[in-house]
Amino acid sequence: MKADDPRHGTERGYTAHRRAGSHPCDACKEAHRRRNIERQLRPPKVPALGSQRRIQALQAIGWGRDRIAAELGYTNAGALTYLMRATTMYKTTADRIADVYDRLSMTVPVGIGPKRARTWARRHGYAPPLAWDDIDNPAEQPRGVGYQQRTRAEILHDLDEQRGRISDACDELGVNRNALEVWCRRNGMSDLYSRLVMREIGEDKWRQFSGKVGA
Repeated sequence: MKADDPRHGTERGYTAHRRAGSHPCDACKEAHRRRNIERQLRPPKVPALGSQRRIQALQAIGWGRDRIAAELGYTNAGALTYLMRATTMYKTTADRIADVYDRLSMTVPVGIGPKRARTWARRHGYAPPLAWDDIDNPAEQPRGVGYQQRTRAEILHDLDEQRGRISDACDELGVNRNALEVWCRRNGMSDLYSRLVMREIGEDKWRQFSGKVGA
């Protein structure tokens, strides 16, 4: 191989030498040696299925792709598209996904964004975290309990526990404030409704409003 050949001193050059049945030159042998070292230093790869299920499960409870990507250290959600199509991934990537999953999977976010994420996930059949016993087991199927629809009361209690606001509740349930107030009053949840409103407008304003209503 001539020195002006663009493959000279590269891994491609080493391969070309071998295919031609000639002894690789020193430059190509050195390139091949460096390439082998790089391969050895790469982290091992693992099946991607468990990591993909974790990403889907987070979406199923309301974590959007942008937030998941940011938690993983990516600048945009496009990186998730590649991960969701892969059959394997580096173990370091799988470990990062597992860490993010462990941090977010026990918290259900509120608001219009999470609501859209849940709708997307539901349309695509994504199973939530509680549907899995062994999320990495390729033979396991998600359990039906994970797909049970929550009642309105359960949703409101969850929002209250997460210190949600009245606007979050209206977005989540698809109702306006007046309708929700009437429903809460009829179902003995007026105190919960008051807490949701108070977080929205502030405690002082809520007391002023409540005083005017009671006058």
